[in-house]
Amino acid sequence: MDIRQPRHHPARRLMLSAMLCLGAGGAHAETQHLVLNGGNAVSGLHAKSLLGDVDGSFSQVKGQLDYDLSDQTCKVDMTMTVDSLKVDSAVMRKLMLSGALLDADKYPTMHFSGHCVPLVKDGKVITQLSGELTMRDQTHPVTFITQMIFNHNTLVKLRSSTTFDQRRWGVSTMLHTVHPMVSSTAEITLDSTAATSAAPAASKS
Repeated sequence: MDIRQPRHHPARRLMLSAMLCLGAGGAHAETQHLVLNGGNAVSGLHAKSLLGDVDGSFSQVKGQLDYDLSDQTCKVDMTMTVDSLKVDSAVMRKLMLSGALLDADKYPTMHFSGHCVPLVKDGKVITQLSGELTMRDQTHPVTFITQMIFNHNTLVKLRSSTTFDQRRWGVSTMLHTVHPMVSSTAEITLDSTAATSAAPAASKS
């Protein structure tokens, strides 16, 4: 396949080349559908407190991913069961699920729904996953930066990350003992048989 575009702006050529590379698997790319579960989708968070840093992930995840590599678009819908949060420390897990923070008893699920938007920034192709996060029965916009990770021409993973102020969702800082900023990650595996050493197709910056 000839992917040369000599008459386009360099940034536009980069976008076109990336799109053609993504669609190299077939002449007519189609929207692909993937059912998400705890086996192929991981949703995690990182928080800081005076008691120490907290790294956790939700073992119960469900939803769906629809993506079209010909134009680098996708739609993601994920629901996380809050009390499936796994944290190394039992004390920190109890704190995270308490009424002051995630309040798992009153708000048993978290939900994210969004779509991918490919952009060219500083001469590099990046993908923003923009959508809305519902937590503690409150919904606010959140934007992730997403890496598309390949093994040769096969897309094997989508890895997304963002940082947000959890106070917008009514989460307490417990008299400033919990840092208000939380990092959130989501990793979706599309091809579990591919090598894990695949290189990212786009940079975060």
